[in-house]
Amino acid sequence: MRGWLDRRSCAADRGSAVVLTLVLLTTLTSGSVIWMTRELSSTVAARTLAMEVAHQSARVGAQQLDEDALRARGEVAVDARAAEAAVLDELEAARASLGDGDAFTLTLVGFSIEGARVTTEVEVRGAGAPVTVTGRAWALEEGNRWVDE
Repeated sequence: MRGWLDRRSCAADRGSAVVLTLVLLTTLTSGSVIWMTRELSSTVAARTLAMEVAHQSARVGAQQLDEDALRARGEVAVDARAAEAAVLDELEAARASLGDGDAFTLTLVGFSIEGARVTTEVEVRGAGAPVTVTGRAWALEEGNRWVDE
């Protein structure tokens, strides 16, 4: 009578479970590493794009000085209308430069002016989670220059 614990029936399978476990473990680990690398790469690319666009649009906005205030009072201030138009133009130029093959979309989620300081917040949505980055720039006392924060 042969039972399920009979040693002779399992003799040919000795070690096959270990091999199967090692193969499955290696396959799952490799797949996880590839997936994490792809996700991390997409997130880093989205954050980099958001930072570039936010900082550049803030710089362009801060360069729109109010010439009347500068000439009349020597006060460095940003022309709000010109700054807003310049920021929106810069955002449109960034969108146009992405092309059809890119999986990212750009959205201006925040814009403010305080004196000579322009702050923009840009959200980038892509394959991964949305990334929101704030860019800040301001005009210095020496004239039409910008500085990043």
